[in-house]
Amino acid sequence: MRRLLAVFFALGGLVLALPATAIEAQTPAVPSGTLELADDSASPNGGMKTYIVQFKLKPGIAYDGGMAGYAATAPTPGAAYDPRSSAVQMYTRYLSNSHDRMLKTMNARNRKLYSYTHTLNGFAARLSTKEVDELRGNKEVLAVWEDYATDLNTNNSADFLGLHDRREGLHRRQWLKGEDVIVGILDSGIVPNHPSFSDTRDFPLPSFCDGATGLWERICDHLRDLQQRVVYDAPPADWMGECVVGEGWTEDDCNNKLIGARFYVDGFLAGRGSIVDGEFLSPRDSSGHGSHTASTAAGNSAVKATFNGTPLDFIEGMAPRARVAVYKVCWLSPGATNFSCFFSDSAAATDQAVADGVHVINFSVGTAASFTDPQDLAFLNATAAGVFVARSGGNSGPGFATINAGEPWVTSVAASTLSGTGFALAATVNAPAAVAGEYTALE
Repeated sequence: MRRLLAVFFALGGLVLALPATAIEAQTPAVPSGTLELADDSASPNGGMKTYIVQFKLKPGIAYDGGMAGYAATAPTPGAAYDPRSSAVQMYTRYLSNSHDRMLKTMNARNRKLYSYTHTLNGFAARLSTKEVDELRGNKEVLAVWEDYATDLNTNNSADFLGLHDRREGLHRRQWLKGEDVIVGILDSGIVPNHPSFSDTRDFPLPSFCDGATGLWERICDHLRDLQQRVVYDAPPADWMGECVVGEGWTEDDCNNKLIGARFYVDGFLAGRGSIVDGEFLSPRDSSGHGSHTASTAAGNSAVKATFNGTPLDFIEGMAPRARVAVYKVCWLSPGATNFSCFFSDSAAATDQAVADGVHVINFSVGTAASFTDPQDLAFLNATAAGVFVARSGGNSGPGFATINAGEPWVTSVAASTLSGTGFALAATVNAPAAVAGEYTALE
């Protein structure tokens, strides 16, 4: 029950008064050049497209037995899905091998992008129209979808939820701040050196240290050594995630707060051909959207925000003591004005996030308004595994039926009220005067 209450705070991961990028952080040099596909046949003009193929045999989360030699892997009521169990590993390995065998018979094994085994049983691959027709006629296949791209979605949620009420608020009354809840963010990546994701905290020195001499000076020197302290223990014992390296990203960019980072780009490259110059082929966020949503859901408390060196206010996430795991699935192509998030990539990230051991998935990404696309089905099985899924209701409204994310197995979050001025590709800042003006935005 306490974990469920803590998970509730992650719903705020879809709205925030101050974007995470308002805090200045040192950013590594932007990589030069664009990333191109190595295989011409897989390019958008190469005659093949990316498809997601779902098989009738159930994925690991839903498999309840029946195959000789393979024990049931679906969690029993009240139990969590255990991707580390020998039964799950044996069964999901069987599923992955079966995908490879089918693709091999089609001479298409080298065109596979992903295998899905936990939340879906299927694969994503670059296929011809003829191959797709053959698969749709295969008795082992349940469904085939052409890969599809959706866009990122973009404030006073903490106040509305009463989280800042120090006497009667939920944080105060329940003493819950998301301790050891792991929030998986499927978005455009993250800025790792942002203070919202640090596992250390700077503690102020006592006032008597100003001008202290003698014994007091030695005491203050000792206190200075303790001024910055690690305030998070090691990740929970059941965490199985990784910190995947890439451009502008090393293993040291993860810590006891930001405990995992992965990126998924194969579906995007197959659909768009290349990423824009200035994007990072890594979990690093180049737009700020993913950092925005991550800090809203689980950013540290008492983080001082500044804008171009001007102090603004203190910000914190809805569950400030939760851990963060980022799964970058949204990318920008040359000439585009908004990021694209392909089903094939986000479904792979969902599959891995559940296997890694996240407790919450935050998905501030649009949808095709269908309950049966690959991402919807992946979320269905993630929910069956005990993962709480929160997704945004989109940027449309306020008319009737303008919230697309209506699957009953996820919690859809949309703004009922919004103070401020909406914007498309620019934000106007009126005050303070030192930073007034219009600023380009991609959200």
